Amino acid sequence: MDSHGQRRTFVKVLVHLKKKYHIRHIRISGYNSRANGIVEHLHYDVRQALVKAADGDQTQWARHAYSVFWSDRITTRRRMGCSPYFAVTGCHPLIPLDISEATYLQPPPTSILSTTDLIVRRAVALQKRFEQLSRLRSNVYATRLANAHCFEIQHAHTI
Repeated sequence: MDSHGQRRTFVKVLVHLKKKYHIRHIRISGYNSRANGIVEHLHYDVRQALVKAADGDQTQWARHAYSVFWSDRITTRRRMGCSPYFAVTGCHPLIPLDISEATYLQPPPTSILSTTDLIVRRAVALQKRFEQLSRLRSNVYATRLANAHCFEIQHAHTI
């Protein structure tokens, strides 16, 4: 089907939606680089962060998207003076930190971080979260078993 046929099919669907569900289609103008560029400029940082977090492999973007989007939402915007998360909820987000690696003590940046680089740093830290939780769970379980064994030895005569 050519693009003209697809357009006709799309218009028919819109007419059906209007009749059945009273949903009106609003026509907008085509792409306007000056008007749309203002909005799409913010997408640049997210795109670049996805590229960096996935080491340039576009097939891995879906795997890294959650952490990049979360990091983007908790990053302070210069114009707003706060993060979008804070603007919506009125509180600062809690970022999961690794207890043993102390990810909050990452090496200090050698220069001022761009928004993209800040988002990537946070995204990479968030991606480690599952590994950290698994390791933490294993450590807690091993400690519980060791403590139970010590308790049995210490109280062998009273049990």
